[in-house]
Amino acid sequence: MRARALAVLIGSCFIVQGDRVAASGPVAGAGVVLVAAVESDFVPFPPARRQAVSPNGRYTLLVVSRDEWRSKRATAQLLEAGQIVWERELPQEYGPRYFLVGNDGQAVLFDEWNNVKSRHAIVLIDSKRKLERAYPFDAVAAILEMPEHAIVERAKGGWWLEGPPRFDPTGQMVLAATGGRCLVVDLKTADLSAPRPGPPSCRQPG
Repeated sequence: MRARALAVLIGSCFIVQGDRVAASGPVAGAGVVLVAAVESDFVPFPPARRQAVSPNGRYTLLVVSRDEWRSKRATAQLLEAGQIVWERELPQEYGPRYFLVGNDGQAVLFDEWNNVKSRHAIVLIDSKRKLERAYPFDAVAAILEMPEHAIVERAKGGWWLEGPPRFDPTGQMVLAATGGRCLVVDLKTADLSAPRPGPPSCRQPG
């Protein structure tokens, strides 16, 4: 959960329902009106179109909203040399927080855009090998051998990640810093591991 200060307004206020602004209007006799911080997992919508390009430049993974997020669902499209390889609706609300595409067209999607515990913490789609794997957050925590709170309290990007995942120097693994450790996604097998010590290239700057 993230506490978010919503507004400091003069002469008006917002009516907040859950995590959204429902209405606004003047406040009689108001000077400065403080709208208290609320506990919310809502974050601003992502761009309606995002993309990732493979390190070798051969593949592009697009994540788009076709209705400006009215449906909460994103569509993913994998392109090879400008031609569509596959297209599908994604299960994550508002799409993934982070995503990468490997040199062989493997799509790796991390977390959900909103700060929520997800059943789709990691999704790997490899159409060439007909391989697809989805890991819920609880499976990630089990591989890390850490309690949920110890992972979440260090998160800076989404529910459980310390920052954007990245490729290792070989381009065959994706490294994700989380809970003070390094989670490794093998692009060939879709297996996860958390070696000790983790690869130095997994560390987030700062």
